[in-house]
Amino acid sequence: MSSARKSRLRAFSGCYRVWTDLGRACAYCGVAAETYDHVPNLAMLHALGIEHYQRRKIQLWKVPACRECNVLLSDCAATSIPDRRAQIKAKLKARYAKLLAMPSWTDREIADLGIGLQDVIEDANAVRSWIKRRLEW
Repeated sequence: MSSARKSRLRAFSGCYRVWTDLGRACAYCGVAAETYDHVPNLAMLHALGIEHYQRRKIQLWKVPACRECNVLLSDCAATSIPDRRAQIKAKLKARYAKLLAMPSWTDREIADLGIGLQDVIEDANAVRSWIKRRLEW
């Protein structure tokens, strides 16, 4: 963590309310949260000042987020959780576009493949299902 980020965390951590609606599930995709996302992000709060958000009656939230969603949203300027959810869905779709476009294989088709290729296809199907669940959440 950079010293600038550490400084912003110290300066603004008390300004954010912790969002507990989902327990420890990521607010954006539903998987287990390992981190917190600051809404709006700390860099924006630092740049614009807390008064900017107070005048606009924008609540500052610290929401549970999985590491991938938190990283993907690090430069997101959206100030609401629904807007950030929309951003994350678009970014996940772009990141996993090839995997999501992969053709579906029937059990019969997979059985006709060699064991090594079967493992590759089954693993890809499992990851694709997991990504789809995250996108549908």
